[in-house]
Amino acid sequence: MIPFCRRWLLSGAVALAVCPFPVLAAEPSAFEGSPLVLPQAEPSVAGAPVPEASQPRDPDSDWELEQAAPQPGTAPSPSEPEQQQFWDRLQAKAFDDLCRNIKLPINQDIGLSDFGNLKVGVSRSLARYPDKRLALIDRVDLGVSLGYTQKVLDATAEIPFFVRVEGRAEGKAYVIRPLGAGPSCGELKRLLKVWEFKTVVPVKPERLSAMAVGEVWKLPLVLSGSVSAGVGGPAGPVNVGVSFGYSQPETASVTVYRLSESAVRLRIRIDHAKIWSGGGQVVLNVPFQQYMGLDDGGSFLEKQTDRLAWGQIRRYLEGAFGFSAYRGGGRKALIEFVLDPRQPEHMESLARFLKGDLDALFLLNRIALATARPFLQEKSKLDDLKRLEEKYSEKLGVEPAYSGADDYTRKGRRFNVQVPIILGAESTKSWDYDRIVGEEKDVELQMNQASRHRSGHFLNVPFLGQITKHDTQVTVQSFAKVDGKGFPDTPTLVFIRQEGFVRHSSRQAREMVDSVNDIMRLAGTRGQGTNERTVLPADKLFPLPPEPPAPPPGDETAPAGPPTGPTYRSVVTAFTLAFDQKALTEVLWAPADVVVRAFVNSLSGEEREHMEKALALGSVRPDGTVDYDYHKLRREIDPFPDQDRESGRKDPMQTISELARQAALLVRDLAEARSGDWGQRCRALVDVVSGKGRSGLVYDAVMKVLVQLAAPADLYGDFSVRTDKREKGETDLNARYFLNKANADSGLSEAAKLKERFAEPSLLND
Repeated sequence: MIPFCRRWLLSGAVALAVCPFPVLAAEPSAFEGSPLVLPQAEPSVAGAPVPEASQPRDPDSDWELEQAAPQPGTAPSPSEPEQQQFWDRLQAKAFDDLCRNIKLPINQDIGLSDFGNLKVGVSRSLARYPDKRLALIDRVDLGVSLGYTQKVLDATAEIPFFVRVEGRAEGKAYVIRPLGAGPSCGELKRLLKVWEFKTVVPVKPERLSAMAVGEVWKLPLVLSGSVSAGVGGPAGPVNVGVSFGYSQPETASVTVYRLSESAVRLRIRIDHAKIWSGGGQVVLNVPFQQYMGLDDGGSFLEKQTDRLAWGQIRRYLEGAFGFSAYRGGGRKALIEFVLDPRQPEHMESLARFLKGDLDALFLLNRIALATARPFLQEKSKLDDLKRLEEKYSEKLGVEPAYSGADDYTRKGRRFNVQVPIILGAESTKSWDYDRIVGEEKDVELQMNQASRHRSGHFLNVPFLGQITKHDTQVTVQSFAKVDGKGFPDTPTLVFIRQEGFVRHSSRQAREMVDSVNDIMRLAGTRGQGTNERTVLPADKLFPLPPEPPAPPPGDETAPAGPPTGPTYRSVVTAFTLAFDQKALTEVLWAPADVVVRAFVNSLSGEEREHMEKALALGSVRPDGTVDYDYHKLRREIDPFPDQDRESGRKDPMQTISELARQAALLVRDLAEARSGDWGQRCRALVDVVSGKGRSGLVYDAVMKVLVQLAAPADLYGDFSVRTDKREKGETDLNARYFLNKANADSGLSEAAKLKERFAEPSLLND
């Protein structure tokens, strides 16, 4: 008689009784045989040579420490644009130094009947580079806004439904000058010398030649038209609004950047976009303006002072809750020249261009608007760009350093909440796709990107800013180079994790490094244990504060938690991990049982213990489904389930069911990502990592699995840390670590440069 079999197949939350079946052996199981043994140092796992500029390698680590962090733009980091943007967002509105938050604005709005207004203004302020140097920013604004709002009907007695049509023209002129690295109050005297305010005009060759190294002149012009519809108005003490709209912004910008004593870079950009957006918000306005008498009359100077003061205070006294989303696309064109400021003829031709030889902008605009279809599909549309290169090569006396174009799509959403004065939080998610044509006009670069940014602050003090702040951003992006025949090749997947804070503890700084090590200690393990050679030296960077002494016997006073250590003024970290084509092949074609084991290896606590027992009592099917004896596992893990129900504790068998389902769906995600060419595979992997896969895993959780499936030698790693501790007896860090630096080959560097050119420029660079 055949014995009754009680085997259970788990897929999702449903358990089915099945009979045993033979496990397919097309690929060796990760659960059989001896554990994976990782190579030891001598040579290292990566085997990369130690560069002369680096310190001797730690024999217990494959990370190489550079003695001094390089200046921005000089290192082969594919995450450099993200690091600049992250820094801008972290320090925006944050209270860094008292004097850095001092701004000297003079603005005036002039009403134009009922249809718009004219805004003019100048301002002077200080900003800080990531390496602690300061910059002095002189800015001139000129804007015209024309619009008309028509009430269509009343949703309620006080909340109308409206339609608005608007057109805007905004011009700005920035002069950004680098200063020293001292405290901002040391530059207060210079900030207050308003008679030394510097503008782009008058444009003269001698003024261009006299630009300091690092100085930037910017001339952006934005033209936009929009139509929107919505409903909004006061509802008791709050204003409620919901709107949807369409806009078509066109941006033309010219920047001049003094790269060195012998080089000035001229960049011309055109960006034409079409954007659909929608959202809603609830805003609480506290009427302190009336209470403080800011509506009273007085002299012009008194009114201007009151208006500026109230404009500052009102930002901090608003409570808000909102959500918005957008979707759109467009195309950019870029051309740049590098000139020698020591040659008078170069500066004379540059001055002529800045004074009014703006036909380049109109020509670039025609290129952007030439066709409704993406012009990268029609190579002939780039002929105008080629003619522009030839025309200005002759005028400027130099060949163009670069010209290119980018077709892109963008979508994203944002959620924010603000409690007046006390705290605020914001979360944004975005998904981008770019097709860039660079110097090789018959070759394009496909770039897919997904990103999530979270920001929180505590205590938003008027005129000072946010006292404490903590930002985290994770990004995954892929690159694939497409040749003239349309065949994608040389794929790369890049994961970027950035974290920073203003005024938090040293323990929180240590947790930033630990978050990276939670991923890197699993590199190459294929579901078996950890790899300590790929772990960053967290104890060297941020040692944990000592534990307090144990209380004497009989003293029931217990510490509130682990010691936090000293408070640092600011800490910023950036981690970059790149998978080349070989590493991606190892990830995509990993056997199902290895993927499942890697998923289990990425877990912790009871979840990992339970799943390991499930695997020990069963096997993994080729589709990733976990097959095990349900009743035997139940007796081993939870012999008294009724007690769990009485205590309200979640049934561990349900937890195993959910985790096993996630593992099976992750196997399915990776299997489906193999189909198509490398361009399609790259896009699928970005979707999987960013949470669009069936498994529901997102960013760090997915990377903890993928990093196990690739050999450490096929990865590229980059970790940088900058601190401004302001703590007596502690030295600031400005360090950068590399893993397999030689893997940053020409393909990765070229992709990073293209991305940098078409990324949104930081405030302090071009």
